[in-house]
Amino acid sequence: MTSHIQNSRVEAKERTEELLKLVGLNPYFITRYPHEFSGGQRQRIGVARSLATNPAFIVADEPISALDVSIQAQVVNLLDDLKRDLGLTYLFIAHDLSMVRYISDRVAVMYLGKIVELGERDDVYDHPLHPYTQALLSAIPVPDPDSEADRNRIILEGDVPSPAAPPPGCHFHPRCGYATDICKQEDPEPRNFGTEETAHMVACHHADQFV
Repeated sequence: MTSHIQNSRVEAKERTEELLKLVGLNPYFITRYPHEFSGGQRQRIGVARSLATNPAFIVADEPISALDVSIQAQVVNLLDDLKRDLGLTYLFIAHDLSMVRYISDRVAVMYLGKIVELGERDDVYDHPLHPYTQALLSAIPVPDPDSEADRNRIILEGDVPSPAAPPPGCHFHPRCGYATDICKQEDPEPRNFGTEETAHMVACHHADQFV
């Protein structure tokens, strides 16, 4: 029994050191206490923990929201490298649309808990067909001051309704500049504006006018 416990401890130590190296940390950090790590290092440790069981699919819920911009880039690059090297699939949940575009292959836009647009990354970002997606993308800052000044920002009016008591019909209609009577009465079914191979699904009664 003693030998078995010793072997388990040795294996656990070796696996922990392997995971630390995998996420770009010194394996000698294994003896450190949590307060001795920076925020970025702790986030890397969180990534290492998620890899401990050799998963194929990882849910990353706002993995970079509490980090400085420079650290955000490091963590996102780490996730991207791990995706490529380990063949991982992520469900990456975030509000930072620039980071979402960088790391994602397919993008789903949600409003009040419902997917309103889903498609290949470039299709959604370059040709948004739902008014909510258009408003979100119009808010992404542009580095060029001249382009930023000339850009058409879409300002949504009103407050976000309660998810516990969403409005009837299309949940977005109280804040949508294109809403008509049908939007207030019928919840739109997702329609494919792409191809069978690269579907671009949009839940909007008036998406045709944006194609």
